[in-house]
Amino acid sequence: MAKRWKGCLKTKECDFYEAKVTCHSHWRTIEMIRNRLSPQQLKTFEEMCFGHFLRVHNLQFSGQLCHHLLLREVDIKGASTHEMWFLIGSDLIRFSKVEFGLVTGLKFGKNKESFHQISKRLGERIRLTHFNGAKKIFVENLEAYYIGYVSKDEKDDEILKLALLLFLEVTLLGKDKRTQIDYFCMQLVDDLYAFDEFPWGSFIFARSIHSLSNCCKGRADRFKERREKNPKHKEERYNIYGFIFAFQVWAFEAIFSLMAKKHAVRVSKDIPRILSWEASTTPNYEDLRKEIFARKTVIINVPTLRFLNPTDEERQQPYFTDLLDEDVPLPAELEPDDPYETAYETDAAGEDNDGGDDGEATQTDETAEVGDGGDVEAQETTLVVRKAPHKIRQQSCFATTATSYASDSFVKKVDELSSEIKILRSEMITKQEISSQLKSFQDKMMLEIQSQFASFKDLITHTSSIKEQDVEAAHTEDDQGIKEGECTVRDHPVEIGSDAGSHDPDASVVQLDKQPKGMIKTPRNRKRSADTSSPFTDSTIRKQKK
Repeated sequence: MAKRWKGCLKTKECDFYEAKVTCHSHWRTIEMIRNRLSPQQLKTFEEMCFGHFLRVHNLQFSGQLCHHLLLREVDIKGASTHEMWFLIGSDLIRFSKVEFGLVTGLKFGKNKESFHQISKRLGERIRLTHFNGAKKIFVENLEAYYIGYVSKDEKDDEILKLALLLFLEVTLLGKDKRTQIDYFCMQLVDDLYAFDEFPWGSFIFARSIHSLSNCCKGRADRFKERREKNPKHKEERYNIYGFIFAFQVWAFEAIFSLMAKKHAVRVSKDIPRILSWEASTTPNYEDLRKEIFARKTVIINVPTLRFLNPTDEERQQPYFTDLLDEDVPLPAELEPDDPYETAYETDAAGEDNDGGDDGEATQTDETAEVGDGGDVEAQETTLVVRKAPHKIRQQSCFATTATSYASDSFVKKVDELSSEIKILRSEMITKQEISSQLKSFQDKMMLEIQSQFASFKDLITHTSSIKEQDVEAAHTEDDQGIKEGECTVRDHPVEIGSDAGSHDPDASVVQLDKQPKGMIKTPRNRKRSADTSSPFTDSTIRKQKK
């Protein structure tokens, strides 16, 4: 159990401000390296200290995520200058050499040779040969020279050395193009073996944490002053140097909500951990505030400490062995309480832990799973007091840190659960996509049916109109023929008038009795004409029959 913690945020919540953050580290150098090196040179690069970074997935820099974290840095007395603590809700999370090493896989420790010895031994051949002995060589000069360099053959080591130097200066140290190249790095790259054995983890981490620790100092007060002078001033601007992608991936590991909200995706379980993450989106300040950091930050007496949990595979890596020596003790504020004053049982039954002999105190842990894969765990170190409390000792996975890790079987089970969750989430997304496609298809079909129905309705209306016009025309023609004394038989008109006597009477009778199909008849319900001059009156017909 931690002591009563009296720490506070370095920036008060009421003074939080928005900012535009610029990071000069980028991954475009990977494409430049792949395009310029021959297969043999590329293979050599992959086998050296920076080779594993060529397998990095799509990682976009999230300046707003880094800014939110930096706003929540806490001031802890006794904390090392090589670590940073952040308060997220009621959780204290640490970023130190250990976390940086687990994420990057870079080597830590002390170099066998001092900077002075290396400089004296290697001289300045690279500078004299490739840059005409220029005293000031900037990153943009190195990049331009690398692009235009022509290799003598596939075994030419010069372009390989330039590629290593470019990747170090641009991606890992995150320098501005207008910044000078580190002469020590330029000298060291001339010896590929010494360059490969150098503890670049310690070198790059020191540059990175220096920038992270100082980029926001005094900026809240500066923002207030500018806001008072200009009410339209809405955001600050600042740069971060170093390998900030390691800091960002550490946040993915430490804050499960980032993955739950799909701001980061774990695509594999490769190590080092930077190879297992992908982040193709860059959320804005407000979205992160609402989704991730909306929980009220409360200064509590007993915070929950969270550390990255190394897996069995990571413990077997050479860089992990170096990290054991690089870990630093917990600050005094976060050390376990004095066992004489505070000690409690570790199980519900109230029984002592059986892990120690009489006269000793054993360390036990209460871990609460947080996040995915068991990589981040809530740690509460408890102590069980026995007969001789003066023999209390810390039994930590890291020699000097009051940190304990879950068993391998527990981690394995959590990993299995994480895999199942990932599969279920993928299936759910697939079902949602299918449902969306079906809905879209249904909408299209409804629109098509409505369109066809409207066309069919118009066609029926048009047809009905034509029929009505034909009927009206027929009636009009019929009425006209009756009035003029003309009876029309299709293709055989019979005129009635003064020349009717010239026709054969019998033929007239036949034509009237056997009317061809298509002849327009006088409707039966129409009254007979009173015109007695018509040859078709009843009396006339009877006379003709006789």
